[in-house]
Amino acid sequence: MAGLDKTLAGTASLAAVFLFLTTVTIALRFLARYKQKAGVGPDDYAALASWIGFVGIEALFIYGMTHHFIGYHKPADKAIQTAQHPMMERVFLSLNILEAWTFGTVKLSALFFYRRLFCTRAKPTHVLNYITWTMIAIVSAWIVTFCIMTFNICGKHNTIEWTVIKGRTKECKLNYPYFRAVSISDFILDVIIISLAFPMIWSLSMNKARKVAVSGVFLLALGGVGASCARMVEYNLSVNKGRSANDQDEYRKFSSHAF
Repeated sequence: MAGLDKTLAGTASLAAVFLFLTTVTIALRFLARYKQKAGVGPDDYAALASWIGFVGIEALFIYGMTHHFIGYHKPADKAIQTAQHPMMERVFLSLNILEAWTFGTVKLSALFFYRRLFCTRAKPTHVLNYITWTMIAIVSAWIVTFCIMTFNICGKHNTIEWTVIKGRTKECKLNYPYFRAVSISDFILDVIIISLAFPMIWSLSMNKARKVAVSGVFLLALGGVGASCARMVEYNLSVNKGRSANDQDEYRKFSSHAF
């Protein structure tokens, strides 16, 4: 995708900034619960689980950068390519799993946060209870499905050792459908979840000005939806190019996905 700084400096800067921001955010979240003497709820634990997954992603970023296959161009030396390929594929598989876990638990955190805000006093039969629990079940199934699918994109050859051998990934028929499915469904779920907030807000017993103010706060989440949209576009552009993208520069394509 044009505009992405996929160089080593750009990737390292992005990783450092987001690791700092997410760590501070999680720390402030739990500090606020302590100061307010409010109980730590499922939304907080889901946010913590997402942060742990993100730290794992950051660790893979660092590993890839120190081993010169994230943030670098493909080396001309075929021997170096052959030596690095198995570990590249293992890192990529691990990234796929951690992405599904991290993005999924963020969604669960948002849904449990909705329940904390809007369903505390609602009757068990209230429509909000049904909607939020249904979405929690769907997102949980989404996490499990794509974590498992990561190991099954090569069909009967469902072992990491098969996947990491150079030249064999072309036989993984579910490779491209997997990336289409995970990126498109991730974006759709994000849109649905952010959309759920506004009917809930406007059903509260508040004056119009406060409802608008609260809605404005929730609109900040559109930044995450935008990132999800960018990821969907990036993945699908790569899928449309097919193996020609790998033939051009597999390392730069890998860096783009990691970015």
